[in-house]
Amino acid sequence: MGRWNAAEIRRLYQAKTLFSDWAMVARYVGTRDVTQCKSKWIQINTPSKGAREWTESSLDTIDV
Repeated sequence: MGRWNAAEIRRLYQAKTLFSDWAMVARYVGTRDVTQCKSKWIQINTPSKGAREWTESSLDTIDV
């Protein structure tokens, strides 16, 4: 599918606040499967995987 866009990342964050089940998260994101959602979540939330700290301005950019 390619790179994640800002809307998909926003939906991923929203879904993780609403659901603990990855199938529900993937359904909410709508354009990614369970494996892709899990992998992206780990990538953006694990410092050793290249995560960076989210600032208020970066969160505002993706309307979380």
